[in-house]
Amino acid sequence: VPYPAEPLGENDPISLVDTPPPAPGRKEIDTEFDGQTFYFASEENRARFAENPPAYVPVLNGFSIVEYKDGGQRVQGSPLIFSVFGRRLY
Repeated sequence: VPYPAEPLGENDPISLVDTPPPAPGRKEIDTEFDGQTFYFASEENRARFAENPPAYVPVLNGFSIVEYKDGGQRVQGSPLIFSVFGRRLY
């Protein structure tokens, strides 16, 4: 199963982890990391992501942690349903 191309949809990963509430990213402020596209609300947020992408990439690269736990299947998660625990995005 390939990774979701946009694991967070259009949500800015910085806003999900560091500066809640979630903010929509802008299509013109994006970056690629590990074959996935991430969008940002500002150039500052894109720069923060570039300093340490693994800190903002969802655990299991955007696959549903519930499906993985229950059946071991990799099923794409929903960018609308997430949690931050221990500064990690699930």
